[in-house]
Amino acid sequence: MMVISAKDRKLLWGKSAGKCNVCQKDLCLPNKNGIIGEEAHIVSGNANGPRADQTFPKEESDSYKNLILLCPTHHTQIDKFPKEWPVENLHELKSSHEKCVEENISADRITEIEGQISVFSSGGEETIGVDIQKSTRIKPGTSVSVETKNTKRTIGVRIGGEK
Repeated sequence: MMVISAKDRKLLWGKSAGKCNVCQKDLCLPNKNGIIGEEAHIVSGNANGPRADQTFPKEESDSYKNLILLCPTHHTQIDKFPKEWPVENLHELKSSHEKCVEENISADRITEIEGQISVFSSGGEETIGVDIQKSTRIKPGTSVSVETKNTKRTIGVRIGGEK
């Protein structure tokens, strides 16, 4: 019987961003079928299960470090063909996926804009008040004013797009 602690479950889902570690499919579908993610064992706790290892400590069977978050398709595939998905590869897959999640949602990658931003330009092809090219949090109450003279194109705030 699988008994994953609340702490290990939160770590697994949080570090995986609620996505399959193989295909990155979103495993939380609130408007459709609910939560479809499966908490899979890397080393089976069952002696006859996929990737079973009699030397693996039983108390670690349901621990975060022995679990990987998968969609139903990949859980079935990984358990049905364990020789194609050895323990080392699953640990590397999990680690790589979690590293990618961390790099893409890290707080230090988000720029914050707040207060009043004023831009004045007197001529030229284009004037852009704020040009946002990466993850940015615009705090409530932030305002942008752009004043131009003899400018062919004026953009108050441009989000993404080509420079």
